[in-house]
Amino acid sequence: MSTDSVNQKADQLDLVPVLTMCGVVTPTSCCPPDEKVRRYELANHKVSVNIFYNGKHVSTSEPSMFDNSDFRVQIQQMFNMQIVHSPDNIMLEICETVKQKSTVVAKMYVPIPDRNTLSSNATMERSEFSSDRAIKAYYTGVGSNVPFKLEKEDAEMCLMTSGRLLYVVSWAVDESGFPMAPTAPPHRPSFTR
Repeated sequence: MSTDSVNQKADQLDLVPVLTMCGVVTPTSCCPPDEKVRRYELANHKVSVNIFYNGKHVSTSEPSMFDNSDFRVQIQQMFNMQIVHSPDNIMLEICETVKQKSTVVAKMYVPIPDRNTLSSNATMERSEFSSDRAIKAYYTGVGSNVPFKLEKEDAEMCLMTSGRLLYVVSWAVDESGFPMAPTAPPHRPSFTR
């Protein structure tokens, strides 16, 4: 095989780098002052999720702190709702709270589950979100939607706040094992004249 054909094949490859955490996170006490300030600031940030059903606020998760090592937030709560009306929409509002001030980061509509999607057979869904809200960092972080340069000679970059939300939406079952999903509205044929 010639060098040209190897280079041509290498040019055609789609490489997707994956960053994994395989090292030990440096203890805060051993970090430089700028990193200590960044971690202290991050400790003041909490994330919660507001749940809206048919446009009405029905529940809010407990505010949860970021994991300092990988920017994850573990909410891990279950919300049970007794519904009367068929669902038109389910919306999740992701909020960030710093000290006492809460700000909406993103709103996302999630699919209404099929009536056969039960708590016993539902699968974890994943939705991505992004926010263009400008956040200026007053420490060594880069903020969000604010231009910055890593090095003086580099071009300016602008990163957005983004993330993934993992969730499950399902129907419970009654004592006889029947789904507690609302019945579908009766089909009414339309007539034209």
